[in-house]
Amino acid sequence: MTDHDPRAVFLAEANELLDRLETTLLDLGDRPDDSALIDTAFRALHTIKGSGAMFGFDRVAAFTHDFETAFDLVRRGEVPTSADLVNVSLSAKDFIRTLIEDPDATAPVIGEAILAELERLISRAKEAPETELAAEGPSPDPATEGWRIGIAFAPDVLRNGTNPLALLDELRELGPCTVVPRVADLPDLAGLDPESLALGWDVTLRGGATREAIEDVFLFVRDDMVLTLAPLDAPEPAREPALDPSPAPVPVPMPVSAPAPALARSTATPAVEPAPAPAAKPPEAE
Repeated sequence: MTDHDPRAVFLAEANELLDRLETTLLDLGDRPDDSALIDTAFRALHTIKGSGAMFGFDRVAAFTHDFETAFDLVRRGEVPTSADLVNVSLSAKDFIRTLIEDPDATAPVIGEAILAELERLISRAKEAPETELAAEGPSPDPATEGWRIGIAFAPDVLRNGTNPLALLDELRELGPCTVVPRVADLPDLAGLDPESLALGWDVTLRGGATREAIEDVFLFVRDDMVLTLAPLDAPEPAREPALDPSPAPVPVPMPVSAPAPALARSTATPAVEPAPAPAAKPPEAE
């Protein structure tokens, strides 16, 4: 377990994400149809939004949420990437950086103007004639597409300001989720420490979320947890069977004595039978 300041970690990681976002947006200006670049930009925005909310940067989270929502239309192919869209996105990236580094000196009207321009570009693009998308083969089966996710945090993660429930909410934004707590891992009530986290979760996430998108949700807490990912269509790992009650003891058969050898039988002393009683004499004639 590390003893770092979570907010300091967020600031450092957020600056790296903004640098990556800037590079990605500049590359999108040259390759507007590159879906990998679009996904990278969206993941950076999603991570900044979620982590900002978790560590108390509410203005960062609110602005990035609106930015991400608009950019999600690009990711889904509903709005094409244009030079104007890239330029407004770069301005939004600069505003996010200012919100992080010097929030008190940032005028809200600037962010409002950027989002208004972004909305105008999105609306204009959606009103334009739609371009037919090339067929990409059969759609994946939604019943089997997704992930099994195992989540186990370090016991003292709560002391660093991490909110596990907020991270679970971020997972739910990636697709339909079934969240099952690992109640079997909980200690007895007398052994519970209110400042320690003893609970883990098993999550079934359905949909087309990528491994990278899931890992980005936990970007700032990866050093304080164990995260496992397995596709839903992969065989489910065997679980430890529950202990059955002790089975009833099986009676052990007593060994049967072997028959005596033939020689021993022939030399054995025969049983003595009683002599027959003498027959009664008939009476003599007189």
